[in-house]
Amino acid sequence: MPCMNHQPAGSLPVPRVSIGMPVYNGERWLEETLQSLRGQTLADFELIISDNASTDATRAICERHGAEDRRIRYYRNAHNIGANRNYNAVAALARAKYFKWTSSHDLCDLRFLECCVAALEAEPNAVLAYPRTMMFSNSIEDAAPYEEDIAAMQESAAARFTHILCNMNLVNPIYGLIRTPLLRRAHPMGVFHSADRIMLAELALLGKFVLIPEPLFFYRMSEESTMHLRPPSEQVRHLEPDATSPPPWQNWKFQASLFRDAVVSAPSGAEKVAATVFALKSIVWGRGNLLRDVKTAMRMGR
Repeated sequence: MPCMNHQPAGSLPVPRVSIGMPVYNGERWLEETLQSLRGQTLADFELIISDNASTDATRAICERHGAEDRRIRYYRNAHNIGANRNYNAVAALARAKYFKWTSSHDLCDLRFLECCVAALEAEPNAVLAYPRTMMFSNSIEDAAPYEEDIAAMQESAAARFTHILCNMNLVNPIYGLIRTPLLRRAHPMGVFHSADRIMLAELALLGKFVLIPEPLFFYRMSEESTMHLRPPSEQVRHLEPDATSPPPWQNWKFQASLFRDAVVSAPSGAEKVAATVFALKSIVWGRGNLLRDVKTAMRMGR
C-alpha cells in the first residue's frame, strides 16, 4: 500500500483532524466529494485516501487533487481487500486527535468539521459528534431531512449501548467525528454484515454521541451508492471481493462481536453486567438467524 504523494506524512505537521476515505471505483462522485472536503472552514486536517485497486479514473482524480493540496495523502492497495478492511486501513494511518470516515459519494457542508470539533471540545465525555443528515439521490438541491438521527447522551454506558442498538436505523454516526484514541481502544471493524453497527455500539460504551442540530451531512441514497440497495451478490463482494458464495456464519460473527464488546469494553461492575445481559438477550432474539447460519454452513459443507 505505497503512498503516492511525494511528501511523506512524517514531514508534515500533525493536523487537528484526520479524514479517512476508503474508495473503490468512485469516479462518478469523487470530484464533488473531494471539493466539499477541501473547502472546509476548519482547514487544519489531513485527508487519507486508500484506493482499493480501482479500475476506473479514481487514481487519476486522487493524484490530481493530491498534487494540488498537500493535505491529501493517497495510497493504493495492490489488490481489493474489501470495504471493511479498507475502512480499518485508513483509520490506522490517522495522526490527529480527531478522526472522521468519509465515503467517496456523500457530501459535507463546509462547516462540518468546525461544528463537530466544537461539539467534542464542549462535551469532554463524548466519543463522537455528528450533525443531522439530509438525504438525496442526485443533487443536494433535492435533499430532504432524515428524521431518525439519534444522540446517545445517557450517563450509563450500558444504556447508550442498548439505545444505539435498539433505536439506530441508518448508521450515519459512523461518518461523524470520533476521538482517535477512543477509536483505537475499540476493536477494528469486522468483516461481516453490519460490522459498522457493532463498532458504533462499542464506541457508545466508551462515550456519548452528540447530535448537532444543524443538517451538515448529505447522504447519497441511490442503488449505485448504497450497498444495501444492491443485489446480494454485490453485497458479498463488497466485503469479500474474491468470494464465490455468501460467506458463512455472518449472524454468529455479529452476535459474538456484540458479546465480546460488552464483556471487554463496558466499564466494570453493574455497567458490564447490564451490557452483557443485553448481549445475551440479543443472542436469544437472533436465534432464528443463528440457526439459519448453521443450516447454511452444513449445506455448504463449511
